[in-house]
Amino acid sequence: MNSIGTAEKISLLTMIISKINRHAREQQLDSQSAGVSSLQHGILQILSISTHTSSELSRMMMLDPSTLVPVVDSLEQKGLIQRSIDPKDRRRTPLVLTEQGIEALRRIAKSSEADPLMTSLQMLGQENAEQLLALLTDVLRHMPDGEAILARLDQAEKGE
Repeated sequence: MNSIGTAEKISLLTMIISKINRHAREQQLDSQSAGVSSLQHGILQILSISTHTSSELSRMMMLDPSTLVPVVDSLEQKGLIQRSIDPKDRRRTPLVLTEQGIEALRRIAKSSEADPLMTSLQMLGQENAEQLLALLTDVLRHMPDGEAILARLDQAEKGE
């Protein structure tokens, strides 16, 4: 093995894959004239499953609140989300999708056949793709807050 170790290679490859995927998603959103960035689209998708406060979103997405607040403000100004009041805790301000936000999500395609990640996974074949998913899940499980993140992903997948 050369001077770059396995962990460093994996880190580099995941960073490159993530950047390629994010760029492709931005292009897809632009081509659909969605009017939202990939980060904004991610927030809309999360809120379509359940309401969250800005701080909850910040933790869930592993973003600094100072990064997230202007993004949330922009979504609110576009009329896609609104801040509401939790009747059980008036200090808590959950974010909810508006009808306009729900409609915006309906208009945005989930992914396209031209998506580079989708294409690459299809080329791997179902068995290899499932093996990769299992390995990535195990890696995440052993990272800080990995179990909690996996639990949230599982809840989101089940629509809870």
